[in-house]
Amino acid sequence: MTEWIEQATDALSPWEGWVVRRVSQRRARLEVRSGTLEAPEHLDDRGVMVMVWAHGGVGYAATADLGV
Repeated sequence: MTEWIEQATDALSPWEGWVVRRVSQRRARLEVRSGTLEAPEHLDDRGVMVMVWAHGGVGYAATADLGV
């Protein structure tokens, strides 16, 4: 854990906090048009979501850019 994350976590009260969620989903889709099977379509979705609740509010942030 980096130093700034540790400092931010230490500053939170017991009623405040944060969650980081990584999502990865793979799907395949088949379609039939006019009685003909189309080529399969493969879909990959990936991303990260952060949720923070502090000072009586809630904040959300999300990105699909995982190239850190």
